[in-house]
Order: sequence, then C-alpha cells, then structure tokens
Amino acid sequence: MAERRSEFAEFVAEQLRALGPLAIDRFFGGLGIKSGSFLFAMIMDGLLYFAVDEPLREEFERRGSQCFSFASKKGRIYVKRFYEVPADVLEDPAQLVDFARKSIIAAEARAAAKRMGTGSAKKSRDVATRASRKPRAKRDSP
Repeated sequence: MAERRSEFAEFVAEQLRALGPLAIDRFFGGLGIKSGSFLFAMIMDGLLYFAVDEPLREEFERRGSQCFSFASKKGRIYVKRFYEVPADVLEDPAQLVDFARKSIIAAEARAAAKRMGTGSAKKSRDVATRASRKPRAKRDSP
C-alpha cells in the first residue's frame, strides 16, 4: 500500500522549502521527492532516504546510515543508490538542506551519466542487486 502524504512528509517538505518547489508523489510503497525532474529522495516506512554519489555515501556510512533495502521472493535487495538520512541531519534544517543539495547534484549526475551511456548508473544498480543474490551452484558440462 502506498504511503500517503504524512505528517513526516509535511515536516520534510517544510524543512526543505529553501530548495524551492519540490514534487512529492507516490513512489512504489512510499513517497518520492523530486527537484525538477530529478528524484533525489524518498520516504519509505517513515524513513527519509537521499540519493547518493560515492562521497555522500561514504559520509552517510560514517554517520551509521544504511542503504535502502526491501525483501523480495529472491531475498533481500539492497538499493545502494539511496541511504537513510542520519537522525542528526534530519534534526538540523541547515544540514538537511545542505545534504539535500548534495543529493540533488548526485541525482543530476546519475541522470547525465545514464543519458551519456557511461553505464555507471546501471553498473551501480547491478552490483547492488547481485550482492543480494546467492551464488549459483556450478554445473558440470556433459
């Protein structure tokens, strides 16, 4: 069931108003947040996640954040494109806006890489998906 516009979503929108107009719409089982045409954040199960590039991912991991994940029939899927916003950042509007700006830049860069066909966007998605799969058993050739 898709998450409706909650008090938490309203809180996030208010905290990010310095970024200008944002679109908050249903996104799979939660809400997606866009700046222009770039999806840079999502709210899933009451948690805020920002799109990351390598430096932002490292910063989030240093602060104890984890990537978004969900269960599937084939096991747990780890979406390393999105990391949970650390609680101390969420509680500091200036920091939250700063991290959101970095997230927007990461989302724009990912979209540009995808358009240019560099494959970095697809590669990161494939790595995240493969990391969650169990290795296949080798078969002997006849």
